[in-house]
Amino acid sequence: MPTNRSIIAINKSLVENKSTFSNSLKEFGLWTFYTNYRSVSGKYFKDGLNYPIARPVSTMFFNSTVDTVNLTAKALSNNFLKFTNVSDTVDVIVSNTDVQSGVDSLRKNFSAQYILFSTPVTGAVRLNDKYYSKLNVKNPGIWQISEFVNGKLVVPTTLPLPTSEIFAYPNPYNYRDGSAIYLPVSIGKPTTATLNIYSASLNLMYSNSINVININGKNFVLWNGRQTNNNKLPSGVYVYITKVGDNILKGKLVIFNE
Repeated sequence: MPTNRSIIAINKSLVENKSTFSNSLKEFGLWTFYTNYRSVSGKYFKDGLNYPIARPVSTMFFNSTVDTVNLTAKALSNNFLKFTNVSDTVDVIVSNTDVQSGVDSLRKNFSAQYILFSTPVTGAVRLNDKYYSKLNVKNPGIWQISEFVNGKLVVPTTLPLPTSEIFAYPNPYNYRDGSAIYLPVSIGKPTTATLNIYSASLNLMYSNSINVININGKNFVLWNGRQTNNNKLPSGVYVYITKVGDNILKGKLVIFNE
């Protein structure tokens, strides 16, 4: 008899193959975006030119300094938004990737708020020189977002910071991207913090005292994803713990070593 529900089994299989259900759902959103006149030869669906354009759940004419969309999403769903003005189109895919709710709470509704700005705002992600965005959700760890300006996928160059809870970023982390990992540190004005990294079986993989940096009022340490001996870690799920005095923050981090 099967021991896992299908979604759990699929997610487990994806993790074993250096991916996650969360990343795959986001990737599927890209495939369904690049159809019809947006199709790209040699990428995504082979016959994508024949597929219709995904219908947005919200379309807004962006003619101010800020516009907000409040949406309700189901578990494991891609939700398309569109903002237009006389010169540009900003398309957004907001993905809910809560695997556990996909198993036992498919009818559950999740609230999300997407805000598009025409000027820089603290905590917002820069799309280009004209547009900035922010996604407000209760649990950022179960959400993914893809944004496009005039059909071109945006690669964020700023660190998106939640306004309340803080999480590791990027998460999942892939060595091929070559970036550092931002790991949260408790509030206050600490200059250093102790960082410990444990495997899923709680073996200590890394430990060191690291200088704390502050970004938009949030404290972080930067880690290059390597063990104490400077070797890369195998793909898997790891536990991080940052400690300043008696103040401890901990969480999980997925690492891909491809």
